[in-house]
Amino acid sequence: MRGGSTELRRLMQALLDPSFMDEGNYNGQSVYKISYFTTNRAQMEQISAILNRRGKAVSFENMMPDEEMCSGEVTAHGTDKGTALDAICRYFGASVKDAVAFGDSMNDAEMIEAAGMGVAMGKAEPRLKAVADRICESVEEDGVAREMERLGLI
Repeated sequence: MRGGSTELRRLMQALLDPSFMDEGNYNGQSVYKISYFTTNRAQMEQISAILNRRGKAVSFENMMPDEEMCSGEVTAHGTDKGTALDAICRYFGASVKDAVAFGDSMNDAEMIEAAGMGVAMGKAEPRLKAVADRICESVEEDGVAREMERLGLI
């Protein structure tokens, strides 16, 4: 798999365990996010249009091994990482403009835009890199630590 979300990589590893999707593992907890996959981009656009009526659908462009394969996720409207970053900053009495945020996929876009400094990981998809203030090395290259060092944060 080239680039993409570390979250999706963890999910794909979990899916290799057959017991992962066993109904017996579901204990009635609330669902906050649903991930979905398809084997062609036209289908992804249709799925995203349908899901956007119910929540906020985000598609990912750089996470699947085949160019036609796509993945995405849907969350409740008004639920995004930018809103979460703002809430965390307010809780600690800090300004979101003083925050540094790192991301690698489009579900990080609102957080990257909200932060005073938004940093896209080296293997992030081009759409996220376009909204980031800076781009650092990939996760595998310790990009977060290296960028924090460059910013004088560690």
